Amino acid sequence: MKARYILLAPILALAAACSQGDKQASDSAAAPETAAPAAINLRATDYAFEAPDTVSAGPTWVRMTNDGNEFHHVIIVHMDSGHTVDELLKSMGSGKPPEWAHVIGGPIAPSPGGATTSTAVPLRPGSYALICLVPSPDGVLHVAKGMVRQMTVTPRAAAAATPPIVSTTTMTLADYSFTLTTPLTAGKNTIRVVNGGGQPHEVVIVRIFPGKTVQDVAAFAEKPAGPPPGEVVGGSSHIEGDLANFIEVDLTPGDYGFICFLPDAKDGKAHVAHGMIQAFKIG
Repeated sequence: MKARYILLAPILALAAACSQGDKQASDSAAAPETAAPAAINLRATDYAFEAPDTVSAGPTWVRMTNDGNEFHHVIIVHMDSGHTVDELLKSMGSGKPPEWAHVIGGPIAPSPGGATTSTAVPLRPGSYALICLVPSPDGVLHVAKGMVRQMTVTPRAAAAATPPIVSTTTMTLADYSFTLTTPLTAGKNTIRVVNGGGQPHEVVIVRIFPGKTVQDVAAFAEKPAGPPPGEVVGGSSHIEGDLANFIEVDLTPGDYGFICFLPDAKDGKAHVAHGMIQAFKIG
């Protein structure tokens, strides 16, 4: 983790460039599923995504592995029919919010060197853009270095209804807090994440190294000095509107924390500066 992972201006630009979220319902309890949740593998390098060109619609686990030397995340944007990735990139630079672009979430940035994070997102038929907005040490956003990819989602073939993604707890993001219906436990957890706040939020789940605190991790992210006080183990990069993401994390006993680094819509400060940071322990 390092300061370049804090995406204040880039995320703010994307939030301004996109509508208040795709009003699709991602919670499979809201609409019957036609097939079991699928999974796709996404590989990030410096500076490109390797991903399937075409996937089927439905709730889909996106398992992102970072084989680069820098942090990379993926923000998945659904574009209404007739619009392209090139249009999306131009709109981000113009500051004009396109009503046809909808952020649906995606895996938070795993650590470089082969780490993986898994997040399930709702995919409906259409055209999507996979974008990395992390800046390099030279200040240039990865998307400007070519780290963008188009993906097409096709209708899923009819099939007998199967159970939806089963979560072990639900996390509600608010302005500015994290609330769980039941605590996380040691071992595998599947977290359903929804946003009940008035603006976009993310959740970065970090494991805290011995003798350090979640505040140390947040401070290190702002200004790295010395060895890192923690590491990213999972999360969701951007949640807004009436949708949900699901996060898979496998936790061992120790100290952990939740952090939101997105900028505030009112003053531009990171949400962590507004108190959106929370420590927790796994026994």
